[in-house]
Amino acid sequence: LLTFTEWMLQETCTVEWDQETGTATLRAEGFDAVLCADQTYMTVNGRYLYFPDGVYNVNGTIIVPIRELAKVFGLTPEWDKDQFSIHLDTSNAALFESGDTFYDEEDLYWLSHVIYSEAGNQPMAGMIGVGNVVINRREDDTGAFKDTTKGVIFQVGQFDVVPTGAIYLDPNENSIIAAKLCLEGYNTVGDCKWFVNPKIGSASWFNKYKTLMYSIQDHDFYA
Repeated sequence: LLTFTEWMLQETCTVEWDQETGTATLRAEGFDAVLCADQTYMTVNGRYLYFPDGVYNVNGTIIVPIRELAKVFGLTPEWDKDQFSIHLDTSNAALFESGDTFYDEEDLYWLSHVIYSEAGNQPMAGMIGVGNVVINRREDDTGAFKDTTKGVIFQVGQFDVVPTGAIYLDPNENSIIAAKLCLEGYNTVGDCKWFVNPKIGSASWFNKYKTLMYSIQDHDFYA
């Protein structure tokens, strides 16, 4: 873990702290970050970093996982078990690409739409899981699924929200954020390629032919 206070000692950085909302905004040359203590993610230059266990607010100091902050600068933390410390080689540090150019526009559009229509009322981990299913299918090399995000979603008989038209509903903010986190590579359901809400859909086929791997609120995820 690395506190923002420790990081600020190393960089010329201005910080704005909103006590009411628990939000910290940090700005330095080429760096603009926003983190809220009540969220499971932070933004850096329009990119999203995911903290599945949330962030810590210790006496007004926000603490985040160092592995995520290191990602911003292209660094890889190395754990020294003998010294019980983390080493970061900053000699080649470089700020990562901004969100304006990093996220593929078409992938983000369709991924956020399917996440909203299938899981818009689910927690962030569940929304990410639905996006992971789409990406896992897209990357599948068996030929069972299409090889584009849109193709996977519109493959006949796969997502009920397509024939009902729900896929065209405008996604909410959290669904867009979940889609961006998926495109960042965050994953909450491993290699799962199927999911179902057993309260409103039949899970008998899944239970017979697939393996239940995860349950996140209303959805069961299968591999």
